[in-house]
Amino acid sequence: MDIVSNKIGRKRKMMSLTFKFKKLLFNLLIVVGIYTFFSWYKYTHPEIVPGSSGFNFNMDNTTAKNTSHSLSVAQEPLANKLDRPQVASEKPATQDDTKLDFAKIDSSKPITVNGQSYMLFSPTEVADLHNWMSDRGYFREQDKEVYKNYSDEVLKELGKRGDILALDILTSRAFKVDDRKSATLYLNLATIYGSTGALDDLMIYTAPNSTNDATEETRRPAALETLAVSKLIAMRGDRSLSVVAQRGFINSYKNLYGVDLVLTPQEQQLVDNRAQEMYDQLQTIRRAKGLGDFDNSEPSGVKKFFGLK
Repeated sequence: MDIVSNKIGRKRKMMSLTFKFKKLLFNLLIVVGIYTFFSWYKYTHPEIVPGSSGFNFNMDNTTAKNTSHSLSVAQEPLANKLDRPQVASEKPATQDDTKLDFAKIDSSKPITVNGQSYMLFSPTEVADLHNWMSDRGYFREQDKEVYKNYSDEVLKELGKRGDILALDILTSRAFKVDDRKSATLYLNLATIYGSTGALDDLMIYTAPNSTNDATEETRRPAALETLAVSKLIAMRGDRSLSVVAQRGFINSYKNLYGVDLVLTPQEQQLVDNRAQEMYDQLQTIRRAKGLGDFDNSEPSGVKKFFGLK
């Protein structure tokens, strides 16, 4: 079977797992928020004590990460467990308390409700998290329901206007029919409009091809290009995805070729320079389109959700 078909087949499976995980994360976030809110009102004498966090989005935990990263560069330019701080050593709720003073609760620290520790997300943090993820190409299945009924022509028109959800649907359709050219086009366009998820997907085309006559020397340029894309993801303000993408590629490389992908200082400099070059190219395209510079910010809700400092 053609190597591209094999890779795309694996990618489709990984994308399915990724979508399920993203949906699970959002559902967990909603459940925690609702449960915590109603627990405050249901129990008039809660005990708030220092304790360990109930939710650890550990970057080393394979169940808490995007898994779509096994993957040669389209040569065209791209056109610890989380240590939760303890509750502040203030006066805990006692039997004489009648209610919690929400204004005094520090949402940057976990609280313990009925023996379980939770990180609190303010309404603003929840909204910021949802917007941040949508702007970077993380979509839930329910977000896609209406778009799935649109024709390719309608989706293409939306994509030209910067709708990265439309471009995401088009990319999925291109994967299904092994249309590499179209998939690359949609992913590059989504990247210009701000999707870091598209950059992650582009790594399927930048990773080295598994040909019988390939050597470590001939694979090296593609490997460095792929690492540069993962570096670019971090530059775009999506550090958690960058770490997972890089780690996934390095592990995949070792599994495929039996070699640890260790860079020399000179190679690392090449990776850094290439990432900056791609970033500058994308910025130039955005400015020409009147889009302005990238928003590389990481709101507090994003840092809290992914366990970033």
